Amino acid sequence: MGMKYSLGNYINSNTLSSVSSEQTIYPKENMYNRRQSMPWRMELKSGYAIFDFGSERPTFFAFMNHNLFGTGAFSLTLKTAATEGALVASSPESITWHKQNIWHAIAMTPNRWWRIDVADPDNTANLEFGEIVFDIAGAFTMNYWWPYKEGLEYVLEENVTQYGHRHIAKKAVRKTFGLDFEGVTDANLVSEVQAFFEGFDGKNPLVFIPDSEKVDSWYVYCLNSLEASRVFMDNNKFSLKLEEQSRGISLL
Repeated sequence: MGMKYSLGNYINSNTLSSVSSEQTIYPKENMYNRRQSMPWRMELKSGYAIFDFGSERPTFFAFMNHNLFGTGAFSLTLKTAATEGALVASSPESITWHKQNIWHAIAMTPNRWWRIDVADPDNTANLEFGEIVFDIAGAFTMNYWWPYKEGLEYVLEENVTQYGHRHIAKKAVRKTFGLDFEGVTDANLVSEVQAFFEGFDGKNPLVFIPDSEKVDSWYVYCLNSLEASRVFMDNNKFSLKLEEQSRGISLL
C-alpha cells in the first residue's frame, strides 16, 4: 500500500498516430491537452486510438474524466507491438472499469506501438475522454503519514439580497488532499521529492493515486512548493497540498 503518481505523458502531437473518429469541436488533440474538462470525443460508442512512442516504454495508463458506463458488453483493452501492423494480432490486456477515472499498471512487456480499443454500448452518449495518459508511475520511499486530509470542495457563486437571502449556484466540485511526510532521508529528499516537484514544474497537473492497492485516482494540481523541515540528522519532513483539476460539465 502506498501513494503513486504520474507526472508526464508520452502522448503528444508526434506520438499520436490515428483515432477511429473525432468530433470537430472535441478533436483528438484534446486527449493530451492537460485539461480534463476539454475532452476528445468519438462519434460512436466504440473506437480506438493508435500511438507510436518510439523509444519510450510506458508502464502506466490512465483515463481521466471519462464518461464510460462500464456495463453490459463493455470492453477496454490495450495492445502493444514492435510495428503498427502487428497490433491487430497482438494479445490484448484488459482494463477494469472504474467510475470517472481509470488507472492501470501495465503488465505486458511494453513495445513501440500501442493501441487502445474501447466499446461501451450501454452508454447514452458517444464516448469522451478528458485526458489519456501513457507514462511511468513514481512513488516515494516513505509514504505519507496517517491520518491524512481528504475533502470535497464546492466551487460556488453566491449572491446575497438586501434582505439577507442567499442565492447559491454550484459551479464545480473537486477533491482535495493534504498529505504529510516524515522520516525522509537527505538522499531521498533530493532524488525523489525534489525530482517530483521539478517533474510538474510548479504548474502542470499530475495523476495522483492515494493507495496503489485501490482503484481511485485523481487529476490534480500540487498547490504548494517544496518546503522541507529538518527534524534531525538525515530526517526530514514536508507536505503536499493537492487539488483536483475542475472536471467541467458532462457532454450529452
